[in-house]
Amino acid sequence: MTTHAKPTIFYVNAGLSLLLMSGWLGGMLGKLLIGAPLSFSLYNAWDMMAAGYVGTTALSILSTLLLLLSFFGIARGGVLRVTAWKFLVGVAGLLCFFSLCISLYNALFHTHFSLLPWHWITLTFFSPAGVNTHYVWYVAGGMATGLFLIWLIFFMPTIKSPLADSHFASAKEIEKAGLFAEQGIVLAKAHGKMLRVTGFEPVLVVAPMGSGKTTAFAIPNLIEWSDSVVVNDLKGELWEKTAAYREKVKQNSCYCWAPGDESHRSHRHNPFTYVSKDKRLWYRDLQLIAQALMPIAQGEQAFWVQSSRDLFLLLSMFLIETKGMATLEEIYHLAKQENFEGWLGKVIGMGKYSFPKTIIANAAALIDADDRTRSNILQDFYARITLFGDPIIQKNTAASDFDLRELRKQRMSVYIHIPEREKERLAPLLSLFWAQFVDSMTIKEPDLSIEPYAVLALMDEFGNLSKIDKLKSGMSFLRSFRIIPAIIVQYLGQIESVYGKVDLHGFLNTKIKMAYTLNDKDDAEYISQCLGQTTVMTKGRSISTHTRSSGVSINESDQLKPLMRKEEIMRLPKEQALILVEGHMPIRAKKCFWFKESLYKNQLSTRRAA
Repeated sequence: MTTHAKPTIFYVNAGLSLLLMSGWLGGMLGKLLIGAPLSFSLYNAWDMMAAGYVGTTALSILSTLLLLLSFFGIARGGVLRVTAWKFLVGVAGLLCFFSLCISLYNALFHTHFSLLPWHWITLTFFSPAGVNTHYVWYVAGGMATGLFLIWLIFFMPTIKSPLADSHFASAKEIEKAGLFAEQGIVLAKAHGKMLRVTGFEPVLVVAPMGSGKTTAFAIPNLIEWSDSVVVNDLKGELWEKTAAYREKVKQNSCYCWAPGDESHRSHRHNPFTYVSKDKRLWYRDLQLIAQALMPIAQGEQAFWVQSSRDLFLLLSMFLIETKGMATLEEIYHLAKQENFEGWLGKVIGMGKYSFPKTIIANAAALIDADDRTRSNILQDFYARITLFGDPIIQKNTAASDFDLRELRKQRMSVYIHIPEREKERLAPLLSLFWAQFVDSMTIKEPDLSIEPYAVLALMDEFGNLSKIDKLKSGMSFLRSFRIIPAIIVQYLGQIESVYGKVDLHGFLNTKIKMAYTLNDKDDAEYISQCLGQTTVMTKGRSISTHTRSSGVSINESDQLKPLMRKEEIMRLPKEQALILVEGHMPIRAKKCFWFKESLYKNQLSTRRAA
């Protein structure tokens, strides 16, 4: 899998640079503290220690080092950024508090000490003659009080609500959830640091059209991910922006299958390439193809669809047995030949071909059926194979330029480009592609010695695919096959319409879920429930008036409130995303738009320059 770990030499050089910078700046700060003339010499610290100001020099260098480490933490992001900000705010608070203490001292004892920090620090450490010793106690007391207040503000444990305490995760909680990783699938950003999912945990993304799923999710992952990837590329934007980069920088062999592309730039993909050489497995493999190309639509009678599938299986087996390979074009021409019914009866009657008994029986039943039934079956079959008569489809499915079974053996990037205008017409081919991908990748668990690479599957428009039986109980089983599925839907109802309400739960049980600004009320209600509830205090006031007495009573009570109501989720700012991680608090994050990240822009611009 992709790794972002920096070499040890990087951290050694960074540490040495910090120490040298601290020594230089610390020496300058030390001269300010003792009132010596300021210079930019690299030997300030050494000169001060030689003059006997060892303690002051050490304090100056330590202060400078802490300040530089804080800036480093802010740049790194995540928990380090939050800790650094707390430290800097705490230091600023202490300085202000000490200045107030000195002001109070000046007022009480009619003195005129400067409020500038290096002046009172100098006085505290050196106590020159004529300085009231109470001064030191005031500063010490101010320090103790200030530190106590900072502890109360930043570090005092929060008291959990007796009803519910759901809240958006802090940086520390995000780190505990394991999302501040240096490798993995990029989700979004929080506290200035990328949020990544490690391992092979599947991800479910609910992102309506135009919400930024391409620019904020797909492209960042195609830039970062080094191993193999298979991705739906409806607009062709992913291929255009990332293919050359992945080929040159990530050392991937890149392919784009665009079955409806007339420009002769598409690579070819023949689904029959994945039919086993073992005759005993032909029926299983061809049945997978038939089910994807000829799905049973809602409200459709299964008899007609199954009859068309049986015809498809027979023609496919005939071509494989006689020619060694079948294509969609050959099936179309075979079915459209003159006197197809006579030819079919002849093939069945010869007994020459080793078709399964089920196929022979179904074909015989078709031939012996009454004219009306036979005509209806053939009409249904011809309607379903009309797509195979398209010469562009025939060309782009005539052979295979890539093999999905090689994805774990070598680094490959496969883009499937089906434009929006042809999405409905070519949906059977897209469904078949993903069904064969899942099937070919899950035949057996990989041997890492020969299949060392993981596969990222970016399944955009998942709701428009027909049912993939292996996924109907969820995606978690793919982990053992080193596949990371990222399923992207516009709304959850798309999954329910294909898999049903029962199997929908298998997808909803995904441990990592991310939602962009939603426009479906049911989805917003579901996400609101997943976010949980928090407790708010409500106040009620009642006024009683009587002839003899009147009064006002105020009642306070704890009430449960959704962390975010569905209306708030539907009004979520376009640059934000909600992330749900099983067993952890929800995260309100920022989308990681690739064009707003200098690292990503530089990487793609480097590719263009090359």
